Amino acid sequence: MARRNTPLDDEKRSYGAIWLVLSLMLLMSGLWALADDNFFRRPWKKWQGGFARLEIDTVKKQIADEQTRLEGDEAYKKAAADVAKAKADVESGESAKQIADLKAKVEALKLVDLEKDLNLRFIKSELEEWRYFHDDALHHHDDAKREHWAKKIEEGEKTKAERDKIFQDSQASIAAVQQEIADKEGEVIKADEELAKLTVKRDDLQQKLENISLGYLPGPKETFPYFGLDWQPKIPKIQQVVLEEFDRNNYFQPVARVDRCTSCHAAIDKPGFE
Repeated sequence: MARRNTPLDDEKRSYGAIWLVLSLMLLMSGLWALADDNFFRRPWKKWQGGFARLEIDTVKKQIADEQTRLEGDEAYKKAAADVAKAKADVESGESAKQIADLKAKVEALKLVDLEKDLNLRFIKSELEEWRYFHDDALHHHDDAKREHWAKKIEEGEKTKAERDKIFQDSQASIAAVQQEIADKEGEVIKADEELAKLTVKRDDLQQKLENISLGYLPGPKETFPYFGLDWQPKIPKIQQVVLEEFDRNNYFQPVARVDRCTSCHAAIDKPGFE
């Protein structure tokens, strides 16, 4: 029996293989366009990125060398020991107990001080109200009420002066205790200042490292396992100098030009990379 030649319904036809191939082609085209736009057609990124990593490695080595020098310096050893001792005294022992007691005393004084502050605010608010009533009585020529409110204001001013003195004394008491705490903790600050005088060069180099990098972040590394925490270089970008009056046109108007040489020659103006 002859078979009937019936066309296949398009709704039942499978285009999966075609869509897979086209999708892969689109993906590969997108990846190629991205790579071509960011790398193959912008070789300056490679040079700038390479110098950024070189500069970071150079500064890291300078920091390590300076730290090695400091660790062999007797003055630095003594200053570091003084800092450690001062911190130990503040964080534990009798000094730590005294500072904790003083801080608790400050908190208790602040609670009392809050009540005294509120009392002063209350009398100030009442005085404003009484002055309003006094001015209103004066406006309506009511001498009896005016005298009544004038007397209240006079008494209120005396109360305000008394409460203000109480509040100021309370503030002075808090400041005195806080100064005691600062004096006891001042040994650490003083020791830190003496140590900082010896580490100026290292600290400047550390600040320079932070300025020339994105920060100590996870990312690619030059050593195994080639990924992890490290000082990451900044993202390369066009560096340019605009020369506003480089030339003159036929109408004697200034013509600007742009010099982007430093985008590749990143070390051209950096001392130490000659």
